[in-house]
Amino acid sequence: PKADSQRAFTLEEIRKLVDFAPVYRSCVYRVAAFTGLRVGELKGLKWNRIFLDTDCPYFELDPSKTKNKQGGTLPLLPDALEALRELRAMAPDDAELVFFKGVTQMPRFRKDLDEAGIAELDERGRGVVFHTFRRSFVTLLRSSGIPYAIIAQFSRHLSISMLDKVYTDKNILPLAEAVRSIPTLESSRI
Repeated sequence: PKADSQRAFTLEEIRKLVDFAPVYRSCVYRVAAFTGLRVGELKGLKWNRIFLDTDCPYFELDPSKTKNKQGGTLPLLPDALEALRELRAMAPDDAELVFFKGVTQMPRFRKDLDEAGIAELDERGRGVVFHTFRRSFVTLLRSSGIPYAIIAQFSRHLSISMLDKVYTDKNILPLAEAVRSIPTLESSRI
């Protein structure tokens, strides 16, 4: 599907997909979902740029593998960190690439979606592709109240407009929770 007809995964859908998939693909999906990396960036991720055993685990992106050719250093969210630790434990000792078996191809990804009970198209006709993990990551950050400047760093997009229009699935933002958090006249009495 084209970018304007794509949607984000819900956390429940990501959970179903990673719970269903075999360990290696589950790790691929978790790293994709909780880093927002593009497929090419995932394919080029090397162990010598992953730092799992620091106070704040992080990874470095090789500038030659990123769309903007600038690279970047980003902290790891807990779900991505756990998946990378699992991958490290199963990787051959001489593995240079994090995804030593490759990144899941679309036919296999579609089968995993189907077998996990996740519809490729939603009720609005919006579809999912592997890049949906990136949209899901940005939507998760937005839903969590993370400031745009930090989301821009994580996604390596400087355009707030691009983040808002293309990478945020407004249909799954927690609007009801936001409304409940807004003070009322009654709650503001001293």
